[in-house]
Amino acid sequence: MENEKVSIIIPVYNSESTISRAVNSALTQTYKNIEVIIIDDGSSDKTAELADGFAARDSRVRVIHKKNEGVSAARNDGIKACTGERFITLDGDDYIDEVMVERLLRDVQLYETDVSICGFRRIFDNGKKEIRRAETDFQGTCEEFLNTVFLNLFDEQLIHTHSNKLYKTSIVREHDIYYKKGMSINEDIYFSLRYLRYCESISVVREAYMNYVQHDVGESLITKYNENGLETCFDVLRACDELLDSCNVDDEIVNAMNNRMFFHICGFAGMPYYKTDYSDEKKLEIIKELCGREEFRRLIAQTDPKGLKNIVAWLLFKSKNAGLYHRLCKLLYSGKLYTSRKPEATEPSETKIEEGTEEQEEPEPSETKIEEKPVDTKADEEIEPIQSRETEIEEARTEEPVQDESDEKLPPEIEKVINDALNDIPKPEIPHTSRPHYRKRHPVIREVTLVPDKENGELLIRKKTLRGAEEKKRHGLKVKHRKKGDRIAKS
Repeated sequence: MENEKVSIIIPVYNSESTISRAVNSALTQTYKNIEVIIIDDGSSDKTAELADGFAARDSRVRVIHKKNEGVSAARNDGIKACTGERFITLDGDDYIDEVMVERLLRDVQLYETDVSICGFRRIFDNGKKEIRRAETDFQGTCEEFLNTVFLNLFDEQLIHTHSNKLYKTSIVREHDIYYKKGMSINEDIYFSLRYLRYCESISVVREAYMNYVQHDVGESLITKYNENGLETCFDVLRACDELLDSCNVDDEIVNAMNNRMFFHICGFAGMPYYKTDYSDEKKLEIIKELCGREEFRRLIAQTDPKGLKNIVAWLLFKSKNAGLYHRLCKLLYSGKLYTSRKPEATEPSETKIEEGTEEQEEPEPSETKIEEKPVDTKADEEIEPIQSRETEIEEARTEEPVQDESDEKLPPEIEKVINDALNDIPKPEIPHTSRPHYRKRHPVIREVTLVPDKENGELLIRKKTLRGAEEKKRHGLKVKHRKKGDRIAKS
């Protein structure tokens, strides 16, 4: 068990300029019991030749040459061919730190978990580096994971990324959790969510060990648009629902994820407005189809929207006002109103972004300096507990979590159009009886039955309490007291 083999699966396609960096980062791991499987997905440049060269020089390298079928099929071939008890998937233009396998494997062995997740660095072509990582280390059951740190990892995109995890090979094969063939966008988060569904226990390592290279997009964004992108969002939605339904997850967590999935879908629905040259008729047709989609209507019904963007989109889609949503997208994504979130080289570095050099360790302020111990990889050496684990802390201060995009403010021009337009939209009627809900848990949005009191003309709450000022406003009520059974008067 202590000397488990770890497979590092690297699919490559026309990667002659980056394959050496990726493969070398795998071969120089401090943990030596590894195999590196390179899947050449029908490359037409020198990628295949370089891959064969690595196999000739190092017996731990195996190369699979195949016809081009896409990155998802290539990863699946690597998973099926690997002989390691655990595996990591690494894209051909990314690379990992030399201690990554050792640190993640130590966690899964010490805490007997089914997966270990670490942070990553997003590295831009302009030299900027953006660190994404969890707020703290974690070890626990899947239910504890979902109810505590899951939202933080999702917002930091640690769930979206697949190469920052050490997977258990037997779980993938037993439950047939492979990448969806032909899926070239959202395939990483789709795989991660489905895998987590079958994990009994999970560990999270705060440090960032994976380096994700973010290439600049060319002047034309049309080539980056994926026509199946919106459809893959619903694959992700179903995988997310299955994961949340597998455990007893708090309703507030469920609603928070509903908001994120709703925002995710709306984001893909808006891509044709700035990534294609589609006609207005074509763009409007996409919005109309989304408005009537059953899965999307169900998501709308079970979501209590949070954040200005989500509230506006929720109201428009709930009332099936595709025309107004279409006009807002045209305004939002026209000209300078749409900006990339990629850090610019000319701007000052933010607290989580560093320029030029590797991140430097900044020890926590203390009276004595703690010196890092060298790593001993002997199989008979007892694994140290988590309190004394060696760490690579790039920043000693406490970081603020990344804000969810649904809470961002809209430009004043758009906000004015929205405020004017919403006055003309009838408010959706909310029934006084509990609405049906397809989940196993109770719905997030709760309804109440109001019974008039003949003595003083006030209304009496008989069944369920209202949750929050937003719900009370929606019913047009003013509550004097918050306890169940309190009397309330019409506003």
